[in-house]
Amino acid sequence: MQRSMVRVDQDSMFRRVESGVLVPIGRFGRPHGVRGEIRFWPFNLASDLLRAKRTIQIGHRKNRVQDYRVVTLRFDAKGCVLRLEEFQDRETVGSLTNQFWYEPRDAFPDLAENEVYFTDLIGLVVRTVEGTEVGRVKDVLDLGPNDILVIDQGGKEAMLPNVDAFVQRMDLDKGEIIITPPEGLIDGV
Repeated sequence: MQRSMVRVDQDSMFRRVESGVLVPIGRFGRPHGVRGEIRFWPFNLASDLLRAKRTIQIGHRKNRVQDYRVVTLRFDAKGCVLRLEEFQDRETVGSLTNQFWYEPRDAFPDLAENEVYFTDLIGLVVRTVEGTEVGRVKDVLDLGPNDILVIDQGGKEAMLPNVDAFVQRMDLDKGEIIITPPEGLIDGV
């Protein structure tokens, strides 16, 4: 199963992401140059949402965002750099450092049949093929060749590689992931 990546902030942890809910698509870094540009670290470099000539929402939290207009956006070897209409110099744009760019979940492009956004996995119940509840997906880590599901087990965390040998089925409609965990990876299972 192919996956697309979108990270989730603490506000949405353990809750399913509904249509219209704001989801972070990346974090702003430090100012770039002296003319009001700023570095941006997208969670998904290939996202169709990363483009200029549009209004975006920026904030530390999704319930405290402001609208800004993207004038230019360009990619480089480190990620991307953008300039917003509201900022003309390095000092003022620096106020956005460590803030997030948010997009409504329903603005995300449609995916192919076997793809899923990471944000849609947060909060799903994880069960074994036998039906034993293991916990809930707390986060999804993109660590190279395999994604890692971080499963909250009532305060303890377990990490499960998101590979066909362990993940049997993801059912977003039912809100669950069915797994066959390797022996000893998850306590009590």
